[in-house]
Amino acid sequence: MVRRSCDGEGFLAAFRSAVAILEAHVDEVNSLNVFPVPDGDTGTNMLATVRAALAEAEKAGADAPAERVAQAASFGALMGARGNSGVITSQILAGMAHGLAGKRRFNGLDLAHALDEGTKTAYKAVAKPVEGTILTVIRDSASAAIAAAERDNNVETVLAAVVDAAEKSVARTPMLLA
Repeated sequence: MVRRSCDGEGFLAAFRSAVAILEAHVDEVNSLNVFPVPDGDTGTNMLATVRAALAEAEKAGADAPAERVAQAASFGALMGARGNSGVITSQILAGMAHGLAGKRRFNGLDLAHALDEGTKTAYKAVAKPVEGTILTVIRDSASAAIAAAERDNNVETVLAAVVDAAEKSVARTPMLLA
């Protein structure tokens, strides 16, 4: 059965899983790092940031509404942000928290709009946005989320579209950077 909506407990579990996946692939993300300089720390910085976000979200607890988990993750990311990628990640999470404000639970369209808020917040936070970076990936993912949610409002359907769009976007990034 496809999951139609997600509560705070589900959001926290999904966030735990996302952090674990990033942890397993941190070296791969580091190897993708070429902008603004190829210092190979994007994955490491993102991981430190989302670990801080998860630690704060865990404090909210599994019984917390989705909006509280999102707010806590946003705060943790802001306080624990490392490097450019960490700051951008914290802005994505801040926008998502804003998009989930007032939501005890959320559906696929709510998630899509939260991702779109995250995209807008991150782009506004960067003085000179450059395509072929995490910004492009979140924008492409949010666009796919909205399109998927308009067809099928299930959270799992939207997440599948997000993952597919993110993979395709990452594959395109080398063509977007000099």
